[in-house]
Amino acid sequence: IKRSGENSSECDSPEMLETLKKNVRNNGRYPVYEYSTFEELAERVENEFIEMLERIFPESDDSGCNREASLQHCIVRQLCDVYVGNEEERKKIDDFVFNSPKAYLTVSGPSGIGKSAFLANWIEENSDQSRFNILYFFTQGASETSNEYVLEYFKETLIRMCPRLSDEKDRDTTLAEIIQKSGKPVLIILDGIEVFQNVDNWQVNSMGWLPVIPDGSKIILSSSNGER
Repeated sequence: IKRSGENSSECDSPEMLETLKKNVRNNGRYPVYEYSTFEELAERVENEFIEMLERIFPESDDSGCNREASLQHCIVRQLCDVYVGNEEERKKIDDFVFNSPKAYLTVSGPSGIGKSAFLANWIEENSDQSRFNILYFFTQGASETSNEYVLEYFKETLIRMCPRLSDEKDRDTTLAEIIQKSGKPVLIILDGIEVFQNVDNWQVNSMGWLPVIPDGSKIILSSSNGER
């Protein structure tokens, strides 16, 4: 808010302006600051962004895994904001995850139909379940999307979920071995797998770089490509 009394002659209704400022100050949701010059305002905005970035990515916790985890969490929250529920499709995911003996499921459909938002919302709704360690990765907006990067991110994330796997020797093993050692099934959700494929010759069963998961674990893939 610009400080009172400055350029008041440019305002047609000072009373209404003061009422508006009072309502903003008392909004109870957002912080409110006053400024005199545009330079002061710009400095305040810059400092607020820097503080936010330091809070999300603190120097003491600046590993690539932590940065990616924060980014993936933000992606999920943003996708949930634009989600329009589909109860029938959600029940299909629930049945696959919690009841089906099958280990693999593909969610497919045209780009923009809402697959990512659908999976993100399912993740949010089931974040407190105890049956699986959930590992998820949304390729759209990710820092990097190479096969090696995704596998390393999944491995490091699972190690952080399981304190008993924190030894350095565990980091030298494969994701499949880490899953076995974790003592709990995993649910891997990988959204947007078309980025890993040759668009002209795409098949889900060419995702051979994914780990061979143990019994009880599951993988959900999503793609905008028509073939499967």
